Amino acid sequence: MSRFTKIKQKKPNNQQTMRINVNPDDLPDIFCECGCGVFIQGMRIKKVSAIISPDGQEKYIHIPTSVCVQCFRALPDKP
Repeated sequence: MSRFTKIKQKKPNNQQTMRINVNPDDLPDIFCECGCGVFIQGMRIKKVSAIISPDGQEKYIHIPTSVCVQCFRALPDKP
């Protein structure tokens, strides 16, 4: 018997989302390049040009990221 359960939920616009229940103890830990495995939440800020902004105004967007508590490096966006 599998320890993972797949549940399909319907979204209002007929798209389906797959939800997987996973035991965190079964997943590998992530470590920073410095060897530390403890992170805090940080925020990356990007500037959106008025040319590509939907309302024609310059904007900032906030992107949550994880930051090492020892050396303050941000984890890469993609593993």
